Amino acid sequence: MSNPEQVLYFRLVEALPDNIVIAQTQMSSFLKLAGKQKHWLILSSRIRQKSTDFLILGKDTTPLAAIELQDSTHNKPERMKSDEFKRKALTAAKIPLFEYHVNNMPPVETLRQQITSLENPANDER
Repeated sequence: MSNPEQVLYFRLVEALPDNIVIAQTQMSSFLKLAGKQKHWLILSSRIRQKSTDFLILGKDTTPLAAIELQDSTHNKPERMKSDEFKRKALTAAKIPLFEYHVNNMPPVETLRQQITSLENPANDER
């Protein structure tokens, strides 16, 4: 992990002691294509090639949120296209995505509030 990723990782671990924080998680390990998608092979291949910087899991290992740490490389057209694919895939799976810039990472308390608000049963439609 890069230095900024390490900083964010330790903030997440501190903010979410009752959750599981996993770094560099392949999206294919927690996203599954359901039904008979017309372009299943293409989508499956694209998902296998993507990862999230961090995946936050509940105590029961249910994915609660994905986190991406943005830097200047995310301004490149190909990277922007990849980021948009991730957003769409996570939205379709009803997994919230939080994107933070390396120069503006949230403090521990903000991370705690954002992620723990997702554990509210009223928000759980998965």
